Amino acid sequence: MQTLKNKAFRVSIQWNALVRKPLALERGGFT
Repeated sequence: MQTLKNKAFRVSIQWNALVRKPLALERGGFT
């Protein structure tokens, strides 16, 4: 169970980075 939690934690961090980068680029580039 612990390894599963760690995996989910890492995936959520990667997902956050994936989602935030394009949003930041949109805000910085198009405004």
